[in-house]
Amino acid sequence: MGKLVRFFVKPFLWLLFLMPRWFHRGLAYLLGVLWFDIFRVRRKIVLDNLKIAYPQMSDSERLKIARAAMYNVGRTIVDVMLLPFISKAWSDEHMEIRGYEHYEAAKSKGKGIIFLSLHLGNGDMAVCAMSLIGMPVHVITKTFKSEWLNELWFAARTKHGAKYISDRKSSFEILRVLRQNEIVVFVLDQYMGPPLGVKTKFFGKETGTAMGLALFHERANCPVLPVYAYYENGKSICQIDPPVALQSKGSRDETILHMTQVYCDYIERLVRQRPEQWMWVHRRWKEFN
Repeated sequence: MGKLVRFFVKPFLWLLFLMPRWFHRGLAYLLGVLWFDIFRVRRKIVLDNLKIAYPQMSDSERLKIARAAMYNVGRTIVDVMLLPFISKAWSDEHMEIRGYEHYEAAKSKGKGIIFLSLHLGNGDMAVCAMSLIGMPVHVITKTFKSEWLNELWFAARTKHGAKYISDRKSSFEILRVLRQNEIVVFVLDQYMGPPLGVKTKFFGKETGTAMGLALFHERANCPVLPVYAYYENGKSICQIDPPVALQSKGSRDETILHMTQVYCDYIERLVRQRPEQWMWVHRRWKEFN
């Protein structure tokens, strides 16, 4: 089954890559319409999430953001399908890295680097752009149950040198990468309950967030840089911000809880800046239990 799928998929993706960007954008819009307005996949979750985040908005305002966000999901899907064929020249034309000097300053400390990130814009495009200029990126990620789907998915994502760490066996691998003065990316905007998560607030409502990033920040004392992607004027931008300082708060547990909330607050600010580019389809506000 896997071989048969790959046989047909690769030529299709190559033809898609050869199409102009206006075609990609049109296809992305079509996917967004199909998802949100025709098949209505997770439509209620998206609108409920927006109501939690923006209770003061009218229904029509939230609906406008929801549609734009689902168009962004469609754009992400289309651009991910292009990943196997992206070259350095294509990247230079359609992608841009900003704040690279913050990465260089962090690298000079020799302690490894943690990137704090979220599902904004197209993170896979950002990882691709960073890999193409030689940044040693390792992303903590979930895997699919289907072996052939994993093979297809990660073949595209690792094409340009990025590496991925399974969230099921990450601790030893994360420490190894940090000791090599390389980058580990934590995507911290999804719900995580106990025992791996701690209580936090996001947009003022209680939820749970993974505490792993704070644990490694405290343990390794390495720089934590917010890194996120967004679309601007037809380009996929990868933004690297200055480091988030570690703030000790009494006990180690208190420090981890406090820092996890600090990261959540940072992510919230980024979402508020571009709500139409965040992935609202996640069940972010599950009851913490």
